[in-house]
Amino acid sequence: MLPSNQQVAQAMIGSLEEIRRESLPKGSRILDFGCGSGDLVQELNRCGFDSRGVDIKPFWADDDLQGRLQVVEQPYRIPHADLTFEAVLSTSVFEHVLDYRRAFLEIHRVLKPGGASLHLFPGPWALPVEPHMFVPLASVIQTRWWLGLWARLGVRNGFQKGLGWREVTERNFEYCKTGVNYLPRRKVKHLVTDIFGNFYYAKKEYINNFHGGAARLARRTKLPFTGEMIFAWREQLIYSVKQSS
Repeated sequence: MLPSNQQVAQAMIGSLEEIRRESLPKGSRILDFGCGSGDLVQELNRCGFDSRGVDIKPFWADDDLQGRLQVVEQPYRIPHADLTFEAVLSTSVFEHVLDYRRAFLEIHRVLKPGGASLHLFPGPWALPVEPHMFVPLASVIQTRWWLGLWARLGVRNGFQKGLGWREVTERNFEYCKTGVNYLPRRKVKHLVTDIFGNFYYAKKEYINNFHGGAARLARRTKLPFTGEMIFAWREQLIYSVKQSS
């Protein structure tokens, strides 16, 4: 069962506070980068924070959350002033970001000095089946012959029912270029470190705070290197802080 929005909000704030070893004051301004319909923004507001959300499309009704949700002006220009937020968060967003550098430069820009950047997203080997195309290992093998093999075998997502295998292959091949971007871990670390000057894989904090099956299993078994295995094969929670100039 998927965790509730309330659980996700609590897990993100709990991880952030555990990393920083201090509570995030109520009323702190938080941005949900890639907010979708705004559910996490709403939960963060209920927790006492002043939260906002942005996304590349308006996935929400016009009157949702009293104007707290906005569309990015261009990928990935955040429509907020410099030095606005104490924290910028995202969940399951960066696997869709096509230009990580531009996105993190914008996140860095809108953070206040000492502000936190915390992002949860799957790595390239997170799932045996890519969850958008339903093709095994399509997060790392994105050639036409591989996609075509599975299309011939009848693999389809919910939008591809009734389509021929050639059309499904081309749609998936295009989606690999325009819809998903599973960067290797070393590239993510290098890129974020170059912008923020620091980088942290929050393995322990993920295990302690999140409600997913991998985190629960790690808490129960307490086996060594569990955090590294989760981050290598499942989720990754990355943290950076904007340094004072």
